[in-house]
Amino acid sequence: MNKILIVGGDSYIGRALKEFWSCKKFSLYSTSRKSELHDEIFFDLQNPDFSIFSSNYDFIVFLAGITNIKYCIDHPDLSELINVKNTIEALTFFDKLSPNILFISSADVFDGSEPRESIYSKQSPKNLYGQQKTLVEKFIIKELANTSILRLSKVVDQELPLLQQWRDDISEGKCIYPYVNKYLSPTNIEIVLNKINFIRQNNKSKLYHCSGDDDISYFDYAVNYLKFDKNLIIPTHGPSGIEKNYFSSLKDDDFN
Repeated sequence: MNKILIVGGDSYIGRALKEFWSCKKFSLYSTSRKSELHDEIFFDLQNPDFSIFSSNYDFIVFLAGITNIKYCIDHPDLSELINVKNTIEALTFFDKLSPNILFISSADVFDGSEPRESIYSKQSPKNLYGQQKTLVEKFIIKELANTSILRLSKVVDQELPLLQQWRDDISEGKCIYPYVNKYLSPTNIEIVLNKINFIRQNNKSKLYHCSGDDDISYFDYAVNYLKFDKNLIIPTHGPSGIEKNYFSSLKDDDFN
């Protein structure tokens, strides 16, 4: 029976993957940095302990890390430790443990000046989070034989924490402040889950893309697609200090 490991199982995508794979005929394991979750393997990327991983896995999905761009900017040393140094250390360990590892990256490895960047486009990150992902990507491509990369544009679903927070704030009469200078390419979670499952079964490439069809600013997404009181939607600029609009869409790869 195949053994699958999700590193970062309490992340948004991690939780969706566990549900998606719950009826599959393989052994599924996942990690969490919450010690009270006894059905999860405790693993904290801030202070990783690799002795808990004693068995080989047929497929590993690596989702752990700090994904909030503003938090990375506000805590550069901590985010560098978790998103770069310890992530590289963890991937180096897992690369020897499994023949098929997938590192989840982001469209933020590009500067967003052009929509639909391809897997052959040169990385040019414009924010700290993208810089950290780029450093890990370059290490993977150069050093790790068994690890592939999946770049995602913004994954959306009604259960997305950002949308939940917006709904909670609006319901309490509070304003929300979506970005006018940062675009998302809304990508349905089901598309992402199927893409990851395809890579699990048919890993043919070192680098993959998964993206939605359109680019739309966070502000326009809140105004046009969500049934909110428009008087409570206040446009603001993103934390990267960029004055112009920029995109987050990716050109899909040739592997499906």
